Amino acid sequence: MKILSLRFKNLNSLKGEWKIDFTQAPFNDNGLFAITGSTGAGKTTLLDAICLAIYHKTPRLGLLTPSNNEVMTRGEAECLSEVEFDVKGKAYRAFWSMRRSHGKSDGNLQAAVVELAEVENNKIIASQAKKKLEVVEHVTGLDFDRFTKSMMLSQGQFAAFLNAKESERAELLEELTGTEIYGLISERVHQYWSESKQKMVALESKAQGVQLLSAEYCSELKAELDSLAPLQSDAKLSKQQLDMSIRWKNDKASLEKELQSAEVALEAAQKSQLESQNDLDKLSFSEPAERLQPLYSKCIELHQSHSQQQLEITGLTRETTELEEAFQSLNQKLDEAQQALVNAKKEQHDLEDLITQTVLPLDNQMEQLANKIQTESKSVAQSEAKLNDMQEELKRIELLAVSQSNELRNTELFLKQNETLAQVAPNLEKWKVQTSLIQNQWQESQHLIQKLKQAESELSEHARKKSQLESEKLQLTPAYQQLNDEETKATAAFQALCQNGTVESLDSELERLNQQLILTLQLQHSQERWSELNNEKRNLDQERDKQKSDLAVLLTQRDSMRSQYKSQNQLVQSLHQLVSQEEHLAVYRAQLSPDTPCPLCGGLEHPILENGIEALPETVSKKREAERQLEEIKQSGEALSVQVSTLERHQKENQEKADSFQVELGKIASEWYQKVPNLEVPISIEDTNSALNAVKGLEQRITFTKTHLSQNKSAFKELEHTQKRKNELSEKLQQLDGRLQLLDKDLQMSESMTKELLARSQDLTKETQTAENEFKYQVESLGLSFPSQNTQQWFEGLEKQISEYQQSTQRLEELKQSIAVTQNHSDTLAKQKAELSNELNVQLQQVKNTEHALTEVKSKRFEAFKDKVVTNERNQIREKVTTLDNLHKSVDGQLKLSQEKLANALGKKSTLITNLDVTEKSLKEAESSWLTALETSPFENTEAYQTALLSEDEKGRLKALQQSLSHAITQSQTLLESCRKKLKEMNEHVNAPEWDKDSLEALAFKLEEVQQALDLRTKREGEINQELASDQQRRNDQAALFEEIESYRVVYDDIQYLHSMIGSQKGDKFRKFAQGLTLDNLIHLANKQLSRLYGRYQLQRKQGEGLELSVLDLWQGDSERDTKTLSGGESFLVSLALALALSDLVSHKTSIDSLFLDEGFGTLDAQTLDIALDALDSLNASGKMIGVISHIEAMKERIPVQLKVSKKSGLGISELASEYRV
Repeated sequence: MKILSLRFKNLNSLKGEWKIDFTQAPFNDNGLFAITGSTGAGKTTLLDAICLAIYHKTPRLGLLTPSNNEVMTRGEAECLSEVEFDVKGKAYRAFWSMRRSHGKSDGNLQAAVVELAEVENNKIIASQAKKKLEVVEHVTGLDFDRFTKSMMLSQGQFAAFLNAKESERAELLEELTGTEIYGLISERVHQYWSESKQKMVALESKAQGVQLLSAEYCSELKAELDSLAPLQSDAKLSKQQLDMSIRWKNDKASLEKELQSAEVALEAAQKSQLESQNDLDKLSFSEPAERLQPLYSKCIELHQSHSQQQLEITGLTRETTELEEAFQSLNQKLDEAQQALVNAKKEQHDLEDLITQTVLPLDNQMEQLANKIQTESKSVAQSEAKLNDMQEELKRIELLAVSQSNELRNTELFLKQNETLAQVAPNLEKWKVQTSLIQNQWQESQHLIQKLKQAESELSEHARKKSQLESEKLQLTPAYQQLNDEETKATAAFQALCQNGTVESLDSELERLNQQLILTLQLQHSQERWSELNNEKRNLDQERDKQKSDLAVLLTQRDSMRSQYKSQNQLVQSLHQLVSQEEHLAVYRAQLSPDTPCPLCGGLEHPILENGIEALPETVSKKREAERQLEEIKQSGEALSVQVSTLERHQKENQEKADSFQVELGKIASEWYQKVPNLEVPISIEDTNSALNAVKGLEQRITFTKTHLSQNKSAFKELEHTQKRKNELSEKLQQLDGRLQLLDKDLQMSESMTKELLARSQDLTKETQTAENEFKYQVESLGLSFPSQNTQQWFEGLEKQISEYQQSTQRLEELKQSIAVTQNHSDTLAKQKAELSNELNVQLQQVKNTEHALTEVKSKRFEAFKDKVVTNERNQIREKVTTLDNLHKSVDGQLKLSQEKLANALGKKSTLITNLDVTEKSLKEAESSWLTALETSPFENTEAYQTALLSEDEKGRLKALQQSLSHAITQSQTLLESCRKKLKEMNEHVNAPEWDKDSLEALAFKLEEVQQALDLRTKREGEINQELASDQQRRNDQAALFEEIESYRVVYDDIQYLHSMIGSQKGDKFRKFAQGLTLDNLIHLANKQLSRLYGRYQLQRKQGEGLELSVLDLWQGDSERDTKTLSGGESFLVSLALALALSDLVSHKTSIDSLFLDEGFGTLDAQTLDIALDALDSLNASGKMIGVISHIEAMKERIPVQLKVSKKSGLGISELASEYRV
């Protein structure tokens, strides 16, 4: 990163706008330049401007806000800063500015305006403060703290790192390099280790809490389960036989009950049939009458139709007479309505002629006259109001004229009384200047008197100090001689101790022995791990051999079980087929009976009945026993398969462990043979005592070396302390000589200054008195009294009087003009008032004429139409015509409807007469057919026929009765035969005698006992199976748990090893390690700078003391010194090297090509200053642009390119050279 240019405006004492281009001459010709100027001139303000433009803050004031801006020049309303800088060949422009509201110097501060843009194309990258800072940090790799530590080394910051305590130095290293992440990593590793440890403990505790059944108890449970199986089979068979017996007994009892019910039902059905015989006879007798029913029904229907037609003809005759009378009445009403409608329409026509020709023209005329009266009355009112306003305005103007006349007289009187003020006004500003000069001269005179007193006091003080310094020098001389002798003795003692080895050689030997010890300890740890792995591998090999032999036995047993299972399964299948065939044949054998054909062959001879039917229980028992044995073989085989799988899995796990052990052993051996050649005494990996003996030997040698090294260091520190005291005393004597010389010069200067101040004070007093007398004469010549004191108040009074006089003069002219305007306005208003009065009289006469014409028109209208309203009259006659028209239409409609009804009635009557003739003919034919049929029927007459007929309900009831009686008898007979047949078959069953021995209650009791025993054994079987399954599940879960523990142990071992290296609760372990590396890097960079600055010293870390620093004096045999023993000049050089190293360290992301040093070089002596300037020259030669702020004359001579900041006398502002002004 390189600063290209700087532009700023109104910052601190640098008022105005300035621009410095570092890419132009003279800066591009020589990269080293000095920023010079007196104290307080504003040199550091240039660095503040760079920080403001890029980061909106300064090292001295922090972040600038509208409530905190002390950088803006006093009395100004705006300040800004703009910097162009280059990063990796690309130029950027950073801008910052702040204004006050309304552009006034006392306005409120507004929010800052910021911007970051690319110089090449003016592309704005960011225009918000937060985003701009983020982009700047991303582009440059520097935040504000790193920027001020790497590019801009501020005042008082050089020795901050060198003199810091260890804890402060650690914080500073962490802040500068961003190594706080290492502490966070250390804390996170510790946290992860704690969590992993808790999880490991929980898994191990869980494994310890699992309880399994013993092998003996499992065997007992299985034996008990095996003994229950045959008992269960026998119980199930007994239960099946008892179920069959009970079912046979229940079925027989049910059949006997059904047989009795069927006999009772048959007897009841036959009895009901006898009781209902009369009703059944009625049904059979009604059948001939049913066949005559159509002829009889037709005669009855024709009789009824003939009577109905005669009644309808009578009614229609009466209705036609009534309709004819109504038609005549409606015809008369229609004629009357027609005449009334014609009369109403004529009346409407006459009314409309009157309204149109007479009434409406009069109404329009009346409306026009009324509107005219309203308009004229409004004009009269407006004229009257206007006339009143004019009268009020005239009164107001008259009062104003009187007031203006009075004010004019008073103003003229005031001007006449104060005519002298007109002569004072031109001299007032001149008098102010004279008064200010007199006051300034008086103040300067007092200031000179004060300086004169101060100079006399300094003169006396310099004389006293010179006497004191001469006395102090006489006292220090003997002490210096004594320290010289002590130095000689300490040097001899240190050289005697160095015969056993110098500090450097002992340090090197100690470091070498420590490295040997660390390497030996690492090898000892590797050897222990190697032995441990070897032992574990041997144990695994033994276990694998045992598992291999066990697996061979299990595989043989499993193959044997598979063969047994195959043979037994074939036996079970054969028995199952045999039992199935026997069961089918048993069904047919059960159906055999003497003298009945066989259902299979049809034969009548059945020898099997003579020999007795063989039962199946023996074959079934053999089948069940074979199935039980098959199940036992299956369970044994499955158990062997589980054992084989478990053993194979364990064998595989042990093989994987052995392989991992072998890999780790190879790795340990490889590392061992790589490290052993670096040892002084080689050790064998098989010999466990060799590493232990080597460690003890190295520890003894380290203790011996440390003792000699401590003695040498103590002697060296004593010598160093003596030399330091001697050097300090020598330096103090030199300083005393220098101070005495300076005091002599100061005495001479003080005497000269005292004389000069006395002469200037006397001259200034005379000049002040002369000026005061001249001013007094000018004032009194104009009739004014000269102010002896409070000059400011006297001038304010004069200014006030002059201002009143000038205002009165101006007011006099304004009053004269106002009076003329007022008089002119009054005359105009009087004329307008007379004109408006005449116009008002004319308007009043017009209103009277219009009102008279309106009265005449109203009289004519009353004579023609009274007070009637045209709209109402029109509506009344229109409603009358509408009503009569509706009445006419209604009567006409009623007449047409009556005529239509009459025609319909006459037509219907004619049709009925025709239909009556047809009905009479049909009736005669039907009566003839009925009489003929009745003569051939079993009935004597019509009454006998009607008696034989049954109603539909009665006929339906009798038919239902007949069908139900017949169905009941048939059903009862069928059920009775079925029950007798089934009961006979049950009594003939082969087991019927045996099943009929015991009662039903006894069989139920036996069944209950068998069922209870069967349930108890089933429950016990379930309990045993559940217990064995749970035990097996726990065994499976435990195996998975052990696998999880072993798997997690690998993870835990890794995190435990990582924790032992870098983990700690507060993050100190890894943080200190990273800080140590950072400090080593910083020391390396600082030593490179020291080699260029001053080749005498080198920095190093104190052994075993954390982050403490010490200095090696290469000119004193590489002797080690504490940094606190350095002199002021030496400390400055070391601090400068550290500051430059910090700059290089912080700028690891970005190349730093610009460097600004704001440090007082005034504490350096001439020799150290030359060294510092040589170092700056060498830095400049490396390509860096370096700006140094200083006011030391030697630096001004050595650095030709200078940027001068000059104070302006007495104004509190400074400026740069004119070529930098914008």
